[in-house]
Amino acid sequence: MIEDRSMLLRIYFDEDAFVGDQPLWRHIIKEAQAHDLAGATMLHALAGYGQARRLHQSHVVDNDRSVVCEIVDLES
Repeated sequence: MIEDRSMLLRIYFDEDAFVGDQPLWRHIIKEAQAHDLAGATMLHALAGYGQARRLHQSHVVDNDRSVVCEIVDLES
């Protein structure tokens, strides 16, 4: 078994966040690939809250869904 030390970066943002004309999630995935990081996954969050204690939930007709971005890489 090979032991490695991996790191996880988790980022939360709204699905409607953009960098220029590109969705933020797509921009992050492309940047992770360009920098040869081990992997990246984008997930839709069903519900959650943050410091403001405001509950965010997914709705069928609402485009205000939250995205969870997880990027993993090996420690150098």
